[in-house]
Amino acid sequence: MNFFQIRIKNYRSISEEINLNFKNRTTIIGPNNSGKTNIVSAIQTFFSGLDKNLYEVKRDSPIETSGKQTSIIASFFLDGDSDSDFIDLYSQMQDCLEAEKRQDSTFQLFLYYSTAGKPVYQFFPNAKIKNKATHNFRVLHLQALRLILGKFSCKVIPSVKDPEELFSKILLPFIKCTVAEVLHPHLPQIKSALDEISDSINAVLELAKLKKIQVAIDVAENIDSMLSNFNFYIDDGIKTSASSKGSGVQAATILASLKWVGLEEKKNGRETIWLLEEPESYLHPELAKCCVAIIEDLSELNCVILTTHAISFVGNKPEQIYEATIGGGVTTVKQCQTYSEATSSIRKSLGLRYSDFFQLGKFNLLVEGVSDREILSWAINQIKPNKGKNNFPMLRQATIIDFTGVSSLKDFLKHSYDFIRNEVSTFIIFDGDEAGVEAANALNRFFSNKSIPFGPNRDYAVLPKGFPIEGLFPNDFIVEMYENHPGWFSNFNADIHGKVLAFSLKDGSKGSMQRAMMTRAEKETAKTGNYAWAKEFIGLFNIAETQLALKAEQIYPSGN
Repeated sequence: MNFFQIRIKNYRSISEEINLNFKNRTTIIGPNNSGKTNIVSAIQTFFSGLDKNLYEVKRDSPIETSGKQTSIIASFFLDGDSDSDFIDLYSQMQDCLEAEKRQDSTFQLFLYYSTAGKPVYQFFPNAKIKNKATHNFRVLHLQALRLILGKFSCKVIPSVKDPEELFSKILLPFIKCTVAEVLHPHLPQIKSALDEISDSINAVLELAKLKKIQVAIDVAENIDSMLSNFNFYIDDGIKTSASSKGSGVQAATILASLKWVGLEEKKNGRETIWLLEEPESYLHPELAKCCVAIIEDLSELNCVILTTHAISFVGNKPEQIYEATIGGGVTTVKQCQTYSEATSSIRKSLGLRYSDFFQLGKFNLLVEGVSDREILSWAINQIKPNKGKNNFPMLRQATIIDFTGVSSLKDFLKHSYDFIRNEVSTFIIFDGDEAGVEAANALNRFFSNKSIPFGPNRDYAVLPKGFPIEGLFPNDFIVEMYENHPGWFSNFNADIHGKVLAFSLKDGSKGSMQRAMMTRAEKETAKTGNYAWAKEFIGLFNIAETQLALKAEQIYPSGN
């Protein structure tokens, strides 16, 4: 039997009905106090209502819905072979009703709470019972109810984890049962040993002339009741009690133990529903990755429903992700349509932006490598504003981020550009060599297929064809460097007029070329008092400045 849906209404902050469908793993996201814990609590309350009523009217019935019943409705899939006992009872109950009998592989169990907080379970609400069948129906109903709720074990792992308490409540009962099974064949020897102890004590009583007083030491047939305690150790190079380890390690080991508990419950014919609240609590990011794998493995065995604020715990199946929001004190829930939507919601609820992970600023230039960053930074500082020209206010405060090459820049943009373009004003610069042009073309095709804007001289710029960043310097600068230092170049080509067509530098020569070009330009400015050498730089900066300003108008309201 599988639990696959819950509908909740008039419970705490949930006044309008919400509907969640469950698979092996379901994730509930949303800001603090949006109602995630209320959803978890409602599920726990549903499966506990028959033996332990967790419902409190003052706490669980919303004030604004006074007079309306709290209702929780669960839906289940039936397995014809393993659920034949319930199917038989369900059929007999239908025989007691006037309504037409139906056969289906699913059924619903309704839970309502009276104004006094008393739970009322119903399989067939508002159904009319046949004359003289009321008593029989009630007997069958109670049997079916105990059977269905007995097939599930609903366990909550709270966000604030006390390892000793969790060990005592979650693990210890099953450890006792397991050890008791091992000890049970030895019960006669245990009783014999206890009889010897009793005889020894009684012999002393007889010696003291207290023959009318006898003692007997015995053990219950349920051996696990005599097992009082087990120690829970963690060995991470040093074996100590779990309570002496860090909170993250404690949380990870508790999560790792849940699968064994789920397997033990299955042996007893019960399906476990795990309600995990913020499993990322206390976890270092690297340890969090390990715990995600533990939860994925657990969800292959049991139904796992978790709440989280951590992107790494969301999962990559949108149909299994729900977002809880609250407005006017009322919780609403919607199913996420994409993974991007889910992670974006988390970042917004936490005040985090995707761009924050990469230390991007309000304005950004993304370039291929270190030399690109150093030359562009130098040029922006070297070219001073003059009579309304060369102002570049946004470029002057921009963060210039370099990558280890064009491949790294391309990969970063493929995975991240759709996020950061809506968060920070960004412009990308590619070298004009073959690798840079190909990267720009590939990204253009990639984003076009995803309907993401990515156009030349709007979102990115490509340097003059065949040129690396040094190609922004004047033609005669480059020719002069080649004539004086041909060993710096791995390739150089020019036409009959001496115009450079293409060039490339040896890796070990980039720094020398860069310093020589900068020094040459600084001397030129000092001599002429102008920036004639910076024509290509200024042209690039004008494009970048314009586009950064346009993007800023879209991203930052009121100039913030």
